[in-house]
Amino acid sequence: MRVKPGEAVSFEAYAEVPDNGGKITSVDFSFEGETDYPEKGRLELMNDGREAVVRTTHTYKEPGVYFGVVRFKSNLDGNAEDNFTQIVNLARVRVIVE
Repeated sequence: MRVKPGEAVSFEAYAEVPDNGGKITSVDFSFEGETDYPEKGRLELMNDGREAVVRTTHTYKEPGVYFGVVRFKSNLDGNAEDNFTQIVNLARVRVIVE
């Protein structure tokens, strides 16, 4: 993906857990290499919490090559508070700002 500095970039991500695999509990984003995933996403849950879609935008201010990352978490019981039993899945996209 190629964009100009200051241009809003739209991101959309979809996640699904297998049958009897629990429920999706959270989604976070890192757009500029942050390791703490500072942007928390608002999930649109479907199929009793087994599928989720999230949409957001981000604006890159400086030229460069960035890797936007989305992190979904799921839990067998659907418990977002149980930090030790979350299953984490990542997806990345390269964004070139020129």
